[in-house]
Amino acid sequence: MPQGPHPFDWSDNHALIAAGGIENDPDGLLPQIGSFRWSIAADGGYRLLEQLNLPCSFLIGDFDTLHPQEVEAAEKKGAETHRHPRNKAKSDLELALDKAFELGAKTITLIGALGGQWDHCVTNIVTPLSLCGERGAWGRLLTSQAQIYLADCSVVVECPGSRVSLVSLSREVAPLTLKGFEYSLEKARLKRTQTLGLANRAVAARAYAEFDRGELLVTVQRGSE
Repeated sequence: MPQGPHPFDWSDNHALIAAGGIENDPDGLLPQIGSFRWSIAADGGYRLLEQLNLPCSFLIGDFDTLHPQEVEAAEKKGAETHRHPRNKAKSDLELALDKAFELGAKTITLIGALGGQWDHCVTNIVTPLSLCGERGAWGRLLTSQAQIYLADCSVVVECPGSRVSLVSLSREVAPLTLKGFEYSLEKARLKRTQTLGLANRAVAARAYAEFDRGELLVTVQRGSE
């Protein structure tokens, strides 16, 4: 499994997907994105790409957010548009993920996926990362303040000084051993009903969260107090 943020610095097979959520600090977000091969906007996510001065390879959705002039402008700049009906079984973000998988993306960064409508925000914390796992891709939710991963096997956090929170999305994650963190664990059981993994801190250059079974949601807040 990829370690830390480094795989997202490789442009080969890395897709950037922009959703229409809220990003309050785009200048802080931009340096963390890394190189990418494709950029895909899910409807209003096109505005975030424009704000970041990033190209748009594909524009996907029902376009109930973008004005027709914005869609036309994207096409003039070279974006390939895929329009879907409003009454559909998938969200614009899920359709954008489908496109990334079709292109062969193996690492996927999602920006603009949080904030905005609460129902979308809650869904976007888990569903896109689960889809990436099912399709054999390594995904992350990225904001200016944090990176969020979903792991089904041991991970390495290469971001000393960062605040790291671990939440079990399965009934339990076990046996969980934490090394290189302020608070260590040895073959523990992290249950879905526990907050045991909340607000830890990486103190080593390479901090390890090792486990054999379960799904672990990992939030890394760089430089957070």
